[in-house]
Amino acid sequence: MGNMVPLNIPVEKKAVHDPAGEALVSNANTAPEEVSLKAVVPTIDIYAASVFLKISQKMFEDTLDSRISLLEKKLEERDREITRAMRRIQARMLLQQHKVHIPWWQKLFKKKK
Repeated sequence: MGNMVPLNIPVEKKAVHDPAGEALVSNANTAPEEVSLKAVVPTIDIYAASVFLKISQKMFEDTLDSRISLLEKKLEERDREITRAMRRIQARMLLQQHKVHIPWWQKLFKKKK
């Protein structure tokens, strides 16, 4: 999965300066040097690339689906809690608006929240 490929890298020559700031050697007239290196460059054929792409897409989709399903479950639980709280509030408001007669024993054992 790798081939030896020659790499030609241009390197510019720069002037060498002394501490006083004057140019000692100036190579501005010369062309840039080319340094030839050999390196292992990763290569891959189109079939292996398509297989890797399909595998990575599948992994990404699976991860995304699992996270979305967890978020949906959390949202459903939160919605249930909110609807319960709303129903409790509505029931209290109905009792207060209509002043429904509550038996004495319910008043006595009324739970405080």
